[in-house]
Amino acid sequence: VAREAPAEWRALQSENAVMRGEPQAAWNLAQEGLALQPGNPRLLVLAGESAGLLGNAAAIPSDRAEWFGRSADYFGEVTRRRPFFAYAWRERALALDWCGKPMSALPVHLHAITRDPEGAQAYEYLALHYWKQGRFEEAARLFRMSRGMPGSRLSGEFLNKIEQVQRNSRQGR
Repeated sequence: VAREAPAEWRALQSENAVMRGEPQAAWNLAQEGLALQPGNPRLLVLAGESAGLLGNAAAIPSDRAEWFGRSADYFGEVTRRRPFFAYAWRERALALDWCGKPMSALPVHLHAITRDPEGAQAYEYLALHYWKQGRFEEAARLFRMSRGMPGSRLSGEFLNKIEQVQRNSRQGR
């Protein structure tokens, strides 16, 4: 246990940095921890999360894609080590979508659903996959389905966005 303490301390500090809204600090701490304990699943998740947050914050599209690609890679490593960890499958699929790899993302989304078929998030992330591609009918169906499931947090907002897009297209805007 004492051997793992330095890496776990960095994991705790990285989590705190995520909570404080400091993704670069979280990334740096996760990397320090992974240098000490390369296969630590908690640190791999934190590296994936912080890379995704850095992707969200990046202003240059190529930087965004690079960070989301890193996020997908780290979550991919988590899924290899912990194949039943639904959260990692969902986050990997989302990162693949945002780094511009929708064809690679689709099977990961479907796998995420098999890992947590009762929760809304995997369905919502698949709906986002279709929404990002302009496939609004498929996205709307999934958002409607997930709206009543435990953990739904995106359905209402995106159903409104889809309805607005559909209204605008009917009105020729």
